[in-house]
Amino acid sequence: MRRYIYPVVLMFLSVGMYLLYIAPTWESITKLQSQKSELDTFIEKAGEAQEKITKIQAQHENFSEEQKNALKTILPEKIDPIHLILELNNLVSKQGLYPHSPQVSLPVPTVVAKGKAASVSAPYAKYTVSFSVSAPYKVFRNLLRDLESSLALRDVQSIAFSTVRSAGTDAMGDPNLASYDYTITIATYALH
Repeated sequence: MRRYIYPVVLMFLSVGMYLLYIAPTWESITKLQSQKSELDTFIEKAGEAQEKITKIQAQHENFSEEQKNALKTILPEKIDPIHLILELNNLVSKQGLYPHSPQVSLPVPTVVAKGKAASVSAPYAKYTVSFSVSAPYKVFRNLLRDLESSLALRDVQSIAFSTVRSAGTDAMGDPNLASYDYTITIATYALH
């Protein structure tokens, strides 16, 4: 009988050792191996991103000073609200107009949805400028062309207009000479 007890005890000990130590250790090893493969792909993607950043930096260093200034005009680092109003005033005054009641709204942090629960702030700030001008339609169209062809990145968000009855015109007058009040809202962008 003793001959059979030792093998049975050893068998129970080996099963217990497997259940209590070997199986949990093996499970944690397989989890770590799967995490390692995920991390390896992240490291590979980070290396690719670093290569792209290096290429972009090299391209940026090859820009001439004129190209760098044009890039700063298109998307400046910061926008000074007073400078922005003066710039728009100069643009409007080219058409012989004067902007009435200009208003600049300071940027509100923009949040861009990223994934299910995570959100990331946008890499740019959005300023909104609104002002009013009184002008005939042809002059106003020229103003819009100037806004469109300016180098700065701007979006015309809204245009509202109303008629202005002037002393020299009546309802039957030439519509091309009639003056209208236009209220324009423009969005402009900066990196910070």
